[in-house]
Amino acid sequence: MTATFVAPDNPGVDISFVGEKTLRPPAAAAATIGIPFTSDWGPVGELVRMNGFGEHDAVFGNSATPGRQAVLGAFIGPGVAGNPGAGSVIGYRMATTSAKAAFKKVTNTKPEDALKLSGIYPGTRGNRISFVIEADPADPTNKARLRILFDGLTVEKYSYAKTDVAALATAVNKRSQYVAAESIKTGVALTATAGTSLAEGNDGASVTSEQWLAALGAFEFAPITVLAAYALNDESIQASVIAWEQEQAKAMRHLGVVFGGKVGETFDEAIERTEAYEDDHVVSLGAGTFNDALLDAEISTSELTARVAGALAGLGEEKSLTNLRFAGLSIVGEPEIPTDQLATAASFGITAFKRTSSEEAELKVARGVTTYTGDTDPKPLELFSDPRLIRVMDLFIREIVEWGEENIVGPTRVSDSTKAAVKAHGEGMLNDRLDRGIILPGVADAEKPYFNVLDPASVGAPEDSIPFEFGWKFARTTNFLIGRGKVL
Repeated sequence: MTATFVAPDNPGVDISFVGEKTLRPPAAAAATIGIPFTSDWGPVGELVRMNGFGEHDAVFGNSATPGRQAVLGAFIGPGVAGNPGAGSVIGYRMATTSAKAAFKKVTNTKPEDALKLSGIYPGTRGNRISFVIEADPADPTNKARLRILFDGLTVEKYSYAKTDVAALATAVNKRSQYVAAESIKTGVALTATAGTSLAEGNDGASVTSEQWLAALGAFEFAPITVLAAYALNDESIQASVIAWEQEQAKAMRHLGVVFGGKVGETFDEAIERTEAYEDDHVVSLGAGTFNDALLDAEISTSELTARVAGALAGLGEEKSLTNLRFAGLSIVGEPEIPTDQLATAASFGITAFKRTSSEEAELKVARGVTTYTGDTDPKPLELFSDPRLIRVMDLFIREIVEWGEENIVGPTRVSDSTKAAVKAHGEGMLNDRLDRGIILPGVADAEKPYFNVLDPASVGAPEDSIPFEFGWKFARTTNFLIGRGKVL
């Protein structure tokens, strides 16, 4: 890192410390989630990968925004030892066309507009930026100084020849982390000011389907396996998200989506909302209002989606949402889904919470389910209603698609050696899952894992293809521990 040295106002020793991010590789797609959100600072309409929560504040600021709460929740996940949250978060700031950067025009001594200072990003956080134009203490006769302040504290200093406004603008644009400068008139000194704030910043946070659809388009090729539909309660937009998720699946980019409901949602409202989803890649949280002590906020289940999405990413393929404890989470008022209705909630595809006596957490997931409630061939309910098993299937598909497109499709020819390579890789993937206890070795031949490469002509496939088939028996999630005792 190249240090920036700024002379102190008075002679003497001036030493300061700066922090530098520890570089670490981004998490794999399996541990990465996506969150569209609103904020009061940061780039609009861009995917931003964050490998730790500190990276959110470095880009989007530390205001108490929905975006900050969502990203913090995703990294916290369950918030209990041994169960991490997301490894990486890819965020996307949504904003309407009303989003505007805070700005102020600076006059010169004539007076006439000579310099325009604007926040580098649109949003109300820019209104907390101010500036001071004063004589440079090191050379008050020939030079002036621009100080940029945030919440009244100096964060940047620029020394410049008094009348060279153009040079000042160039220096600001080269290194400022707060403002952009436009030279309107150079050659005349700027009017001194003891402190003037930027103004008129607008977050553009009242987003609509237009912004959500743009976000989904941006996430089309993003390396995520879960999308948190954070604070999304519009049914028509939810339907668009599901349609997008299904199109992603058709393109072999499978991922899960987590939805929730509004503040104070009733059990009946949660059932009605969830019935509209009916999708094995969708998890629906319900119902009521929660207090999240880790976020210091009362939240709806739609605002809980980020923590649950982070939990799904952190759990991987081995662990289930079922019985997962969430630290700092409590129910506001009486439970909207009482204990005797939890099984009913699961049957409707609702992932609900129940109280627990654990010292680590007050609440845990009663049973993690997808919103798939059918039971038809070839999609039995016991398999396609379990989010963990869906992730096992999705990650298997993602892995073989990425490997095949990188190593097989295009660079190779349909030959015995290529077929052997495909078979070897596929069997290696199965063996990896056997070693991790995700699938079972089976006893009968019909239960044993298999990966077979087929002759194209025998299955009616094109001659320029390498068709294959595979299968396994899942190691099921343990949902029950049932005992029976006998006493005499």
